[in-house]
Amino acid sequence: MPDAEMPVETVERVATGHDEIDDAMRRLDDLDSLPVDQHGEILDELHGRLRDALAAAAAPPSGRSDV
Repeated sequence: MPDAEMPVETVERVATGHDEIDDAMRRLDDLDSLPVDQHGEILDELHGRLRDALAAAAAPPSGRSDV
């Protein structure tokens, strides 16, 4: 295949209703404007933020002693 640029599909992002997750997912939009060698850093950051959000969602509410 020639070195022609591949068409970029745009995907409309749907809000999840969770600000932490929506903010993290918006970072994906930055990938198109960054060199590929910087994508790993962004994806690592996103992974960490999403992992933290999931851990917080799985944690019992503060003040519960029955866990």
